[in-house]
Order: sequence, then C-alpha cells, then structure tokens
Amino acid sequence: MYYAIEELAGRYPNEVIAPYKVGQINEVLKEIRAGVDDERILPYLQTIEETEETTDKEGKTVRTGLTYSDALMALKWYRALPR
Repeated sequence: MYYAIEELAGRYPNEVIAPYKVGQINEVLKEIRAGVDDERILPYLQTIEETEETTDKEGKTVRTGLTYSDALMALKWYRALPR
C-alpha cells in the first residue's frame, strides 16, 4: 500500500485521493494502529482524512481532502515503525 501511494504521489502529487482508496487505506491503518503499544508514537499514527465529493455549478465533481503527497507523508510514520 505504501509503495502504491508513493508511486501515485510521484505522478499526481497534488491530486486529491479518491474516496474508495482513502477507505481502503484507513482500514489497514486502523488495524496497524491498534497493534502499537508505544503511547508516545500513537499521536503521529493518523488515518487519512476522508475525501469529500461535491458538485459545482457546472455539474462537475469536485474532490476536497488530502492529496497523494499528503497521504504519503502520513504513511511514512507507519513505515518507520519497528517490525
């Protein structure tokens, strides 16, 4: 999952992540976070902010939320966890 987001962040750094991808990523992150015993690092292990989709005046779908590069920064904390 990390490497997929890393690749997408390289290609589309400023594009907002699709809501489905955010849901899939957060499902895994919540499980990882639940297994961490170190209370000092828990505040840094955040889930990805949910993406919102709205429709503008022209009928186009507009996404707001974190970009791929934002998500990659959050995932780096999980990558740094001791195994």
